[in-house]
Amino acid sequence: MDTQRPRAQAFGLIEWLVLVALLMVLAAIAFPSLSSASERSRGRSRLSDLTVALQTVRSQLSVYRKQHGGSWPSRSSFVEQMTLYTDKDGLVSPIRTDRFCLGPYLSVVPDNVFTGSNDVVNEPLAASSDWFFDEQTGQFQAHNSPEHAAM
Repeated sequence: MDTQRPRAQAFGLIEWLVLVALLMVLAAIAFPSLSSASERSRGRSRLSDLTVALQTVRSQLSVYRKQHGGSWPSRSSFVEQMTLYTDKDGLVSPIRTDRFCLGPYLSVVPDNVFTGSNDVVNEPLAASSDWFFDEQTGQFQAHNSPEHAAM
């Protein structure tokens, strides 16, 4: 009497092909939904980054205004007045002195994450701008992004 156990059979070629086909179908179903979820997540992350940049600039604009007797930076000198030392009249200097002892308020104007640059304009509907700044009201908002109208 033969007491050997029966040999376990490995998958045959057909079983492997069926398994690979099933895995490919599952992958085809899963990857598009993962891809769209990734895009939504990336969009939310960019919007969050934009919100942080706006909050940072707006808070520093408030500090500038308090230190300059209620005046906002001028649009023509916005970058300089926010990133260099200023005196009480808003004149700028790259070095701190007794006269130029205010600021700097920002190390740089942040990039708009939707445009990748940091151009500041005072035209609310300018076609090629990253940020809008109104020196009369102190309004600072994003441009050229899907969400800029809500900011």
